[in-house]
Amino acid sequence: MDEFLLTYLLESAIAFNGDQVFGDKLHHIGGGYFEGSCPRCDGYLVFSIGKYGFFAKTEDPFNAPNAPKSFLYPCLPEELEGSGVWLFEQCKKYGYEERAHWFRYLFGQVVCLHCGAKISVAEAIKNYVD
Repeated sequence: MDEFLLTYLLESAIAFNGDQVFGDKLHHIGGGYFEGSCPRCDGYLVFSIGKYGFFAKTEDPFNAPNAPKSFLYPCLPEELEGSGVWLFEQCKKYGYEERAHWFRYLFGQVVCLHCGAKISVAEAIKNYVD
């Protein structure tokens, strides 16, 4: 199965399971960007997770390639929670190792470029949606 089709199927499954954020935004993993805001200072952040790298910027990376960036820190598999556990396990179970690895970044941490706080990537994405 194509990895992008896999992502859409996973997105649908977690949407039906009640995850309103990643049930709508998961398809950005791999080739797109997630928008977020720091839970501490509300500073705007854009997250890249996938083929373009694993980092956060304060501006759209395509329009501002020289904007400062902060690299993401992946969580350990045993640190995954909620939808992250299920997404990781499904990818591993069906042999999508690279995609499983990407989910560790989605549920990992980053240093906010605005305030310097170490924050959860997933929480920043959820904070922006709320």
